[in-house]
Amino acid sequence: MALAPPPVPHRAGMPARPWLVVAGALACVVLYLASSVSAYLLTELGDRTVAAALAAIVVDAALCAGTIALVARIAYPEGVPAAIVGRARSSRVGIAVLAQVGFVVVALPLLTALGKALGFHGTTDVALHHRHAGVVLLLTWIAVVAAPWMEELSMRGFLLSGLWDRFGFWPAALVSSLVWAGLHGVSGVLIPFTFEGLLLCWIRRRTGSVRTGIALHATQNVVASVFSGAGFLVLPPLAALIASLVLAHEGTASAARRRAALALGRGAAAAERATARFTSGEARPAAWMLAGGSFATGLALEAAPLELGIGGPGLVTAGRIVIAVFTLPLLAWLLLGAGRAWQAPAATSLAGAAGCVLVAAARVGVLLDSTALVPLVGVGYTLIGFGLLGLATGAPAARARLAAGGAGLLMVATLTPLPYVITTSAAMLDQELLTSFAAGAALVLVGLTLRRPAPAQPALAGPAEHRPQVAGLTTG
Repeated sequence: MALAPPPVPHRAGMPARPWLVVAGALACVVLYLASSVSAYLLTELGDRTVAAALAAIVVDAALCAGTIALVARIAYPEGVPAAIVGRARSSRVGIAVLAQVGFVVVALPLLTALGKALGFHGTTDVALHHRHAGVVLLLTWIAVVAAPWMEELSMRGFLLSGLWDRFGFWPAALVSSLVWAGLHGVSGVLIPFTFEGLLLCWIRRRTGSVRTGIALHATQNVVASVFSGAGFLVLPPLAALIASLVLAHEGTASAARRRAALALGRGAAAAERATARFTSGEARPAAWMLAGGSFATGLALEAAPLELGIGGPGLVTAGRIVIAVFTLPLLAWLLLGAGRAWQAPAATSLAGAAGCVLVAAARVGVLLDSTALVPLVGVGYTLIGFGLLGLATGAPAARARLAAGGAGLLMVATLTPLPYVITTSAAMLDQELLTSFAAGAALVLVGLTLRRPAPAQPALAGPAEHRPQVAGLTTG
């Protein structure tokens, strides 16, 4: 089963269900941030060496590519517009480049100074001097490749298109620009990045694709990385960015791309055959409720001594055992069977099951007084989020799919601090606890919705009834 729906022409009109596209933008942002955190944790696992950074970059690239495919399937079930995912060709690029250069050279310093005069402070620049080469390489990769692709697709792709149909272009551009500026987490960039976001939205409409915005965004980050101390380590990410733009273009026909698609298709088919041997096509609502209830119980046992001072280390250990023994194996089994029970993508189901294994291994390690595998928790929760979000594209009733998707986002949100709200490590731990409890409740809700009988389907009235079309943005 393919993960992503086929692209459709980018001039085919507005999206039929804008709320789905906005939901896709939210999922894209959360998964992108979690992927970046997971990659950084992996470099810590490998003592921040260049080899560890390269491994983390491979993982981050795979997670970002999977995010794009999954979000496209959620937002546009019948075919994603090529313009939104960076495959459509850009037009009238020259004026867009001149506008961006003029903004960066003239307006950006003035707007930054205005923010400082109003009392805003902070910057997104990260000093790279005298840091480990592996850390510099990873951070430069995120700035030059991951951030331009994921931020432009989520903000100027999915979010802008979802709001554009509902409220018009400029209101949609303003909202998406404010969201983009706010996600950077420092007040000092709110004014300049909001105006830059408006410019990038205009470039998206002017050129007919997010490709130009990706290239301009990346170029600006290349310059910032060089001045921050990246040096020659900026060259590999820059080469990767250029290659990604070439390979992603809808007119690019390469043997490697065809072979990769064929390999992915064969892998998905093999995964479906393998999981079919030891899973059933039943919904298993009781198992979902047990997984969510045991997860919440384990969290409560862990949190009682740490947050409330009730009990002692034995209670913490009991909570960890409950989650490692009862929750994660059961959830992995449910996700493996989702390909048949939910008609969900095999790739996301396998990813979710693998994430359960990683988190369980890290928790067992902690029980054995070893923290060596703790950095794997980031990748584990991100993969679990993929698995649960994949269920949102399945066949059951909308309530069950919505609950599963919500559980996936909440799992991933444990890794992504809220901008301007989470400013201390204690606050981050509180957020992790709250989002984890909410994820457990969402898993219980999945089971409850599966227990309800499906509503009766009305008989087809003939050719007058048809499925709504889903298409892209106009580019006038």
